[in-house]
Amino acid sequence: MGLACTCFLWGSVCLHGGDAPPFGFAGIEIFKVGQRAAAIEISALNDDALADLAFVDNAKGSVAFLLGRAPGEAAESDATEINDVASDTRFRRADNLTEKRIHALAIADMNGDGKPDIAFHGEPEGLEIHWGGKKWDEDPKIFPVHDPLASPHSLKAGDIDGDGRPELLLLTKRGYQVFAQAQGIAADRLIPLEGKTLQQAFLKDFDGDGRVDLLYTAPGEHQVRLRRGEGEAFGPEHAFRIASMSFLATGDVCDAPGEEILAVQQNPLRVSVFGLAKRKSASGLGRILAYALPGGAESEVKALAIGDVDGDNLPDLCVALADGADIGVFRGRPGGAFGALQRWPTLAEVEVLLFATVDEKPALIVMSGQEKSLGVMRWDGQRLAFPRIIGLPEAPTCCVKVRDAEGRERLAVGMSGGSKDHALVIGSIEKDALKEEARLTFGGRLKGALAGDFNGCGREELLVFPSFTAPEIVVWDEKGAPKKLDPTQSGTKSLLEKAEAIQVSAGALSGDPGAELLFVQKNFIRVMRLDAGGKLTVVDQYDAVGGAALAQAVVADNDGDGRAEILAYDGASKKLFLFKKDADGLMKPVESLELPGLGAQRLAAADLNGDGRPEIVCARRGDVALLVRSDEELALKSIVAAEVKELRLAQLESEQPRGRGQEGQNVSALTVGDLNGDGRNDIAFVTSKDLRLHILVQEGGALKEVMDFPIVEKKAEGFGSAGAVRQLLTGDVTGDNLADLLVLINDRLLLYPQDALQGDK
Repeated sequence: MGLACTCFLWGSVCLHGGDAPPFGFAGIEIFKVGQRAAAIEISALNDDALADLAFVDNAKGSVAFLLGRAPGEAAESDATEINDVASDTRFRRADNLTEKRIHALAIADMNGDGKPDIAFHGEPEGLEIHWGGKKWDEDPKIFPVHDPLASPHSLKAGDIDGDGRPELLLLTKRGYQVFAQAQGIAADRLIPLEGKTLQQAFLKDFDGDGRVDLLYTAPGEHQVRLRRGEGEAFGPEHAFRIASMSFLATGDVCDAPGEEILAVQQNPLRVSVFGLAKRKSASGLGRILAYALPGGAESEVKALAIGDVDGDNLPDLCVALADGADIGVFRGRPGGAFGALQRWPTLAEVEVLLFATVDEKPALIVMSGQEKSLGVMRWDGQRLAFPRIIGLPEAPTCCVKVRDAEGRERLAVGMSGGSKDHALVIGSIEKDALKEEARLTFGGRLKGALAGDFNGCGREELLVFPSFTAPEIVVWDEKGAPKKLDPTQSGTKSLLEKAEAIQVSAGALSGDPGAELLFVQKNFIRVMRLDAGGKLTVVDQYDAVGGAALAQAVVADNDGDGRAEILAYDGASKKLFLFKKDADGLMKPVESLELPGLGAQRLAAADLNGDGRPEIVCARRGDVALLVRSDEELALKSIVAAEVKELRLAQLESEQPRGRGQEGQNVSALTVGDLNGDGRNDIAFVTSKDLRLHILVQEGGALKEVMDFPIVEKKAEGFGSAGAVRQLLTGDVTGDNLADLLVLINDRLLLYPQDALQGDK
């Protein structure tokens, strides 16, 4: 079968830590499991106190058990063909047919009886649980799942809410669906993330706080994502970059609380250990925290608003998504954190969200062009109630809140009743109707509107964006009625005619009363104000970096020094630029931060944590990202690393000297475990080209190789390519309280029983 018994490994090779026991393994044991065996787990599957193994065998559509044989138990040979080599007798195999192509398997006590239950999902769709202590086909439970994903990381078990009972997490297109015991093993909530792009996932305690965290990888510049355990699920996403990363593993290899992250990196090939750490923030812009949306990168935010939904005096983040008729709310928590996304039904195709006062009480206003309505939503003590519908005579196209000449809060609603009937209606909601107080007609469909005090008069004006023409300004006349102005005398008509609403923002930039208008165009920002004669005048202009394609800007005191800055998004580089005033009085870009995936919603500035400094809220594809200014940030700290090319490699078949022949070499599997019984975990990995197993220890602040041996004596033709070793894991299989080493390769499972030679110390 091409596998060699490496009996020369019984003795020690190297000492660990001076007085530590030497490394060694007893005679290798080999078990036939099949070419499609996967997802091996070590568990006690019956009441005989012997270690057992469970795994998936899709060649048979089976959840297979390797059950430990008691001493003296008779064993029958499983050799069925001529020259077939039988498995060793430690285990007897039992196949449990499922009639499924199984994607993933998890073992956890899901009914609180103290016995491990087997959960798996596959095709046909459905999550299936078989109870420990019962016959395989006795009362299994099957739960429907919508849009599950076929991934080896698509089913996880862990106590994510801290109640002492494990939950099951099943990956769907929208994220991990949580099946909790508190709900009778029902799907009670969703952990949104980019399900389709998830590559690896781990449920471990990485920060040492006693709560499991969610670590996963996905394509992108910052491919490593971490969400720490908070509340009933997980907090915001922290994104990190590990250069030239091949894959991750996890394990407790250091004395620090929590587990570490182990990465295989290429160019050069090395094994690196990372831990979570707090460091002084190096960015003047702050750090990005991302709150994921269901559906991942396919999620599109149609509208966003920031306000107190539930009346607890904490700001909440409200979003309307393109994929449904509901409102998503991240409810605020003390300190500027937000809970998991909650969704409640609302009008169809909501395009605008805003907080306003209705009937002298705060409300969330939603606008639906499809339903030709506004909706008034309020908190009923437990949820956002379905909106009170305010029917409109024509389809609304935009809606903003504006304070009129008397300082009263009003709604300005753009409406379109046909190819020529376009109007801006200003009024207030009374009972179940929009009470119209003024109507202004326009020559094109209104694409948007912006409210602000653009001339410092203490009242708010409106900048209205009709289609195919320059934006127009609405002010209040001496009688308090709205009227249109012609802004074209400013000399910027030709430029403004091409302006989209997203390109124009308002902010108190100069310190003078009122707000300036900021218009971004390609690689410059033009600053304008409304003069006493009702004309837009250019105050200043600030240039961006060469080649920029600025899309939008927001004004905020980002660093809390009392002076406003500009944050502008460059669609070409996918970066957010910070503009600060230089000695010559001009705003210049001084720093940038990568911010990919920004959607069509405006950047918003709001103080979310009560420190007096605004955070920047960015609605992106797949999440709502917060740009948080802080003195500290969470980072991945490199603890130790070892380059594989510096390790003692075998002489390859080409007879190249040791240490050479690295082309095409990679690490195909990696695990962590105490492999010499000294109470400290070690790192074991397999190199793919030469199929050798290496064991590393930490010694003197470095990783040191203490063992290196071939898994196969000689590779057959076409054997030993990358991925030939499909799994590597450690655990006590022999019952001596020492971690053994298991290698899944080709159609065999190899067991290397630990022989730490304690008596030789």
